[in-house]
Amino acid sequence: MTIARRLGVRQAGSKSELAQRVALVLDNGPHTATTRAPAKVRARDTDVNGRLEIPPSGLVCSRAVRAWFESALGPYFVVDAPLRALLAGDGAGLTLDAAAQQWAARHARKTSDSTHIGTQFVWNQFVRDWWASHPTGTRTDLLAQWQVERALERPPTG
Repeated sequence: MTIARRLGVRQAGSKSELAQRVALVLDNGPHTATTRAPAKVRARDTDVNGRLEIPPSGLVCSRAVRAWFESALGPYFVVDAPLRALLAGDGAGLTLDAAAQQWAARHARKTSDSTHIGTQFVWNQFVRDWWASHPTGTRTDLLAQWQVERALERPPTG
């Protein structure tokens, strides 16, 4: 830290980052250690519309940007990981309209795939359905029916 301070190198960051900055200054002289990433663009509230392009440095997901997405996609809109990645710069050149279309396609796929239940949840679904159709049944009846269902599903082993 003392060397970095004497050389005028920014001391924030991990040890490896600090070591890189110090090495840069020692190898090339002062004023070469400032290698900051470009700042994300913050859209003003009045600038947020569907034609707004995501810059390479990324777009801050401000309250105004979230409000625009909510007005375009409805009250069920949530910022998910793929949208965060797009806004962070992975979607450079895309408009907000295109990002909204990608979000809508992703979430439409989620709802259409939601009818499939993973094998680990078959028991849960069976129990819910069985109790709905047999409200006065007993646990013993439920387990007996489950054994019958399972015997029908599995091919014989041998």
